[in-house]
Amino acid sequence: MSKLNNREDFKKFFNVSRETISMFNLFETIIKEFGNNSNIISRNSMNSIWSRHFADSAKLFSILHDVAFPRKESLSICDVGSGAGFPGIVLAILNTERKMNFNLTLVESNKKKINFLLYIIKTLKLNVDVKNERVENMNERFDLITARALAPLRKILENTSKIVHPRTIYLLPKGKSWKDEINQIKKKWNYEVNIVKNNTILDKSGGVTLIIKKLRIK
Repeated sequence: MSKLNNREDFKKFFNVSRETISMFNLFETIIKEFGNNSNIISRNSMNSIWSRHFADSAKLFSILHDVAFPRKESLSICDVGSGAGFPGIVLAILNTERKMNFNLTLVESNKKKINFLLYIIKTLKLNVDVKNERVENMNERFDLITARALAPLRKILENTSKIVHPRTIYLLPKGKSWKDEINQIKKKWNYEVNIVKNNTILDKSGGVTLIIKKLRIK
């Protein structure tokens, strides 16, 4: 369990401004309001939003900076199966302060969650695109793909095969079974992978973030 159980811990750990925390406060409020009427996030995680959802998504921001920039051109990012906006909305909020040069698209097939995402984006005045589609039906290419708590690695790679190009980077948070998921893709795919272990302040379960590059079918 993360030690970042409240907004003050989050603010210090990720070194963000009061204005950014205010945006996260509003995001939390809206999640809880919607949660009373619909299953936007699980009820079990409703009391640990800052640690289980915000911090677990925010950890990707510094990794994104390291792997995708110093490239100076604008980066197109696709958050697949964005759900309640994790990690996509969290990355967008953080970027209102950090101002990295990227265009962010959230892809979600569930109409109820799409309506939630559109409401969040409008309320927080975020510059984010949203697509109510299944990713396997899309043809637009992206420079970076992320997906959190969506599907096994094998399935993510198969479903996103139409939206990648040779330089596409995957940024994928995975739990303690990540080694098994890597083993499952070895027969079908060639790739380069870097593994970033989760900071134990955020997670003691053995989870990681997989950075996958140069993906191609064997």
